[in-house]
Amino acid sequence: MELLRRDENMAWLDWGTGPGAVPSYKTYFSAEDTGTTGLLQGTLIYPPGARVVPHRHTPVETYFVLSGTGAAHVGGDSFRLAPGTGVFVPSLTAHWFENDSEAP
Repeated sequence: MELLRRDENMAWLDWGTGPGAVPSYKTYFSAEDTGTTGLLQGTLIYPPGARVVPHRHTPVETYFVLSGTGAAHVGGDSFRLAPGTGVFVPSLTAHWFENDSEAP
């Protein structure tokens, strides 16, 4: 099991749907490569207009917004996002995000 990951060694991948904008992500730690079932940790970049389809999975997720604004939809709740906002997504809870700003 790999205990240390460096950003420069992680590949950017594309995921999601949106009007001409697709989020990119790097997953650092997950069940597939660390043996954990309760953690998914990585970096996401949502370009302006990007969104992902509603989905759910076993690992919990946390997000921390660094720039831009948007919305988080977690279960039946929706929240406004802005820099300095954190979001917790419980295991198996349907969720999706969107960037409605001009900044990534």
